[in-house]
Amino acid sequence: MWMGYVESLEHLKVWGCEVYAWKKVGDEVDKNSEKCFLLGYPKEEKGYILYRQSMNTTFISRSGDFLEDEREVCQENNEERAYDLHCFS
Repeated sequence: MWMGYVESLEHLKVWGCEVYAWKKVGDEVDKNSEKCFLLGYPKEEKGYILYRQSMNTTFISRSGDFLEDEREVCQENNEERAYDLHCFS
């Protein structure tokens, strides 16, 4: 409780969950979405920091469909593989 009201935590999402970010074309949202992963929250603005694996880039989005209950495990020869996220330094 801060200054007489309870803070809402509904905007917080599970770190690393799949996100289908809506593509924006001009001033409209495209019907297609692209698969990304949640990395965190930006300090400068409202939104989510998302990782676009297909292009190995990050971007900030304010909207998307979050699949918090599903986990994708990448396996190769029965061994877990971690992705190199070198673009975050």
